[in-house]
Amino acid sequence: MSEAAAPGFSASDAALEGFRLIGRHWRVVVGWSLFNLLAWIAMILVSAVVLLILVAVAGEGASAAYAAPVGGAVYLLGLVLIGAILACGVFRLMLRPEEPAFLHLRLGPDELRNAALGLVALTAMAILVAVGVALARAMGAGGLAVRIILWVAVFGIALWLFLRLCLAWPWTFAERRLSIRAAWRTTGGRAWALLGMWVLNLCLVAMVGLVLWLAMFVLTGAATGFEGLLSSLSDAEQMEAQPGRYLLQLFVQVLLGPFFTVLATAPVVAAYRALRPES
Repeated sequence: MSEAAAPGFSASDAALEGFRLIGRHWRVVVGWSLFNLLAWIAMILVSAVVLLILVAVAGEGASAAYAAPVGGAVYLLGLVLIGAILACGVFRLMLRPEEPAFLHLRLGPDELRNAALGLVALTAMAILVAVGVALARAMGAGGLAVRIILWVAVFGIALWLFLRLCLAWPWTFAERRLSIRAAWRTTGGRAWALLGMWVLNLCLVAMVGLVLWLAMFVLTGAATGFEGLLSSLSDAEQMEAQPGRYLLQLFVQVLLGPFFTVLATAPVVAAYRALRPES
């Protein structure tokens, strides 16, 4: 099956692409959920091994100061890599379904390039926030209104950059090379249409998330009791009192993660198909 270009870009059709993909390939997405669970377990084990090596090399006293940053770095890299593998699974299923891979998932150059893009995006966001914080401190005497205007401007810049570059991931996958410039050209003059796609998609995903949260609330309450359930994720004492409740909620969230990945990723592929120049 080759990449078929869509006849035109429809924000509403693109926003619904993830739901259609799950409907057609729900068995594959269930397989991705199991992969996500195994990947999380592997990430926890790798983090533990790294910390043990750190203790063996630096000693308990010295390693205590590095445990948090090292553990955080391993966690961040693990999340980015797992996310890239799942996102490329969606790209591969929609763009190159004939390509050999187990459940359309594998770890290769495509995944590493998309992970690199993710790290670049996170770094750019961190820099933008840091600049906003620095400007807010510099304008501390300007009052609340000045700070609000500043953060609205920072948010607007971040949103505009996201809309202009959100197609870099499918472009990079399709071209098998980093294609930030191609994504920038493709989205020129289409930021409002893409914004409409994302707003509609976000509303639909939020509705699904609310329904699933209510279902998870009932499931967790039936399994562990409803007393203190609402505060169990934010109250440390509740977590210590009923760790099984926290683990059950985390288990369900990890299993449902790939479904939300599909809902958020498939619209980008639909937009790429419709807006690429050869369409």
